[in-house]
Amino acid sequence: MKSEDMKDDNYQIYLQQKHAKFSVSSEVVENAVVEATGSELKSSKRIIAGEANEVYDVKTEGGNLIVRISRSGENRFIPEKWAIEKARRVGVPAPEILLITKGKDKGKRIYVSVETKLPGVPLGQLIETKSLSEAETKRIVQNAGGMLAKIHSIIPKKFGRLHRTGIGKYNTWVSYMLSPLEEEQIEALKKSAVKNSITTGDIDKALQILKDQRSVYQGITPHLLHGDFGPKHILVESGKISGILDFENVKSGDPIYDFSWWSYFSKNRPPIEWLKEGYEKVASLPYDFDLKLRLGRLRLGADFIWYYDMEDHDVGLTVAKENLQEDLAWFSQ
Repeated sequence: MKSEDMKDDNYQIYLQQKHAKFSVSSEVVENAVVEATGSELKSSKRIIAGEANEVYDVKTEGGNLIVRISRSGENRFIPEKWAIEKARRVGVPAPEILLITKGKDKGKRIYVSVETKLPGVPLGQLIETKSLSEAETKRIVQNAGGMLAKIHSIIPKKFGRLHRTGIGKYNTWVSYMLSPLEEEQIEALKKSAVKNSITTGDIDKALQILKDQRSVYQGITPHLLHGDFGPKHILVESGKISGILDFENVKSGDPIYDFSWWSYFSKNRPPIEWLKEGYEKVASLPYDFDLKLRLGRLRLGADFIWYYDMEDHDVGLTVAKENLQEDLAWFSQ
């Protein structure tokens, strides 16, 4: 889970400290590049931006590539490759994954992905450096909305986080949305909440709302969800979107869930209305969009509070606490 839009000094310190804990040998990167392309590595530069992977921008005789190293317990590059291939077929510009392999680093399992490097600069970086006018940013975000609609046109099987060839863990969207209500999940969530000055009463309220709105999740059909759709993963070149990156967190479910993710980190993101405007040029949105958006945010919060506590991510926890209060207030109106 990522919180790349938390642009403050504390977040940058958190990233630096997190990435300082791991670094593979140059041999791991070089061997992956040779296996993927047959070309020798000419240079390599580490990129410290996201939270999940160790990333390198490498140069070969044939051009630039991106090498990503994951220490996750499961190989998320495999479902990502499936999703990217589907997305490219419906006209979404996305990198081509050339190789997925595995190995060991300091005795621990790692997974390695080598992909083509697309041209462009992340939209988030352009916004942060004030390189775009408001009109330019709005147009790009609207176009991103249209691409998100194309991603949602892809139909996986089942629901929740995807595994390998586009198959989710849960049989229904109801099951996914209510999974935080499982006894072990509630216990872990409340433990993290209390540790970080979140009352168990507020957790109970959030979970009760998710339970009471069960009917909203019924009848939802599977749609491919990017799972981490935001300015950092939208590349821009010459005023146009040149790439959509990082499908590692792909899920299957209600399209509004991707809007919930965008909204969750809205403090440093362009207005969600711009995203909706572009989306609706390609596909329709439901009448109960606002309700589903808020329910999605509550469901995300149930995961983020636990995850940010596990990661000692104080900046993320601050965002999660603020969002929980905002969402509970919305439902109490």
